[in-house]
Amino acid sequence: MRARAAISITAKQTLHDPVTKTLGTAAVKYEDSTLTAVRLSAGSSNLRALIEASNRRKGDPTESQLTLRRALGLDVAVTEGVWINLRYGRQRKISGSGEETGALMMLNIGPSALLKLAGS
Repeated sequence: MRARAAISITAKQTLHDPVTKTLGTAAVKYEDSTLTAVRLSAGSSNLRALIEASNRRKGDPTESQLTLRRALGLDVAVTEGVWINLRYGRQRKISGSGEETGALMMLNIGPSALLKLAGS
């Protein structure tokens, strides 16, 4: 089990994205948005630690921008192709009026796990 590190950069362009604070109103507002994130991760094939940051803009967040601006994380392998992702960091409030601390937990199932199940 050898430790390794990686830097990754991702970008997402969304067209006609609903602004979250207008979703409960009769006049839902839509905007185009771009989200870019940089992640530094290090670890082994079973455990990864990471630091990530995004350009999550100020102002009213859109649906696709509900993400952490800065975060620390831990990814733990449950089995081959299945990971639990934990994140803790700062995010914009849905109302757009400042920042708050947030935490996320996700279950990530990779294609290799699905292919093995289908081939069984």
